[in-house]
Amino acid sequence: MEEFKRQLLEFIEDRDEPFTVKFLVERCLQPVGESLVQNALAELEGEGLVIWLGGGEWISTKAVLKRALKPSMEVIMPKSLIAQIISTAIKRPDLEYTSITEFIKDAVKNFINKHGKWS
Repeated sequence: MEEFKRQLLEFIEDRDEPFTVKFLVERCLQPVGESLVQNALAELEGEGLVIWLGGGEWISTKAVLKRALKPSMEVIMPKSLIAQIISTAIKRPDLEYTSITEFIKDAVKNFINKHGKWS
């Protein structure tokens, strides 16, 4: 079950739109029953990785967070951290960022991708 959950999460975590159990069953490469998918989703929900929307629809927590961050990528940070970011950007021209905003935006996105659970 753990391997199936891992593969299922890998498939759904970057989906921007809600999905149903039927949708997932139809897209599995191997035949699986709806009950297996439903049980895996219930466990992922318990782990905080997916959200039950009702009406038979689910969405990954990562997709919800990406939606929340997309309209307003505004992050409040201490001045000392901003100074460190600017210093890093200046010391590392090989990173080829033309603005601090893009550097921070990419750092947040990389954090989300690396730590999908928001631990």
